[in-house]
Amino acid sequence: MTPIIRITVFALVGCAIGYFSAHYVISGQLGDLTLQSGSWKLWKKAGHSDADPYTKAHFSLRRELPLSSFEQMTFSADTDFNGGPLSSVCSYKLASAPLPARAWGMAIAPRGDAELTYISKRRSFNANNIVRDPQGNFEIILSDSARPGNWLPLPADGAEFKLMLTLINADRKVIEDPSSVQLPEIRLEGCR
Repeated sequence: MTPIIRITVFALVGCAIGYFSAHYVISGQLGDLTLQSGSWKLWKKAGHSDADPYTKAHFSLRRELPLSSFEQMTFSADTDFNGGPLSSVCSYKLASAPLPARAWGMAIAPRGDAELTYISKRRSFNANNIVRDPQGNFEIILSDSARPGNWLPLPADGAEFKLMLTLINADRKVIEDPSSVQLPEIRLEGCR
């Protein structure tokens, strides 16, 4: 092999390794930039002034501007409790104790750049419009067909989606140790 071909091969291999490693770090699949709690993922330095370049790139590519963790903490989940991808051909149940924040919101969002077609205008619940039991616990049913109680309609086209849970003005203990918060488990109920 001539030196030019050898240099070209090494350059191409180096570029490929660099691209794929950066892609996996920016997507949160590699490295220590995220905190995993069950199905939920939190970018540790989101909104911090000392955020690393990969965290900044993650939010820049998604055209999102994260706030400081003192103001809000956003957890995302794209898998259920067993690790299966969230899909609108299935139904899910989320059960939760009261969340340790002044306010919170949970919404369905597209996975990646996909557009979702919704069967209803409701796409989220928050601390003000959810029905709770006397202890403050609540359940949310995610399904493409109407259900009694706290029903969150899934997209109509059988697409994969993710859930976004935002805690606003979380308790100091949660800000200092995000792994201490008990987040809702996303349990698969069945698929059609």
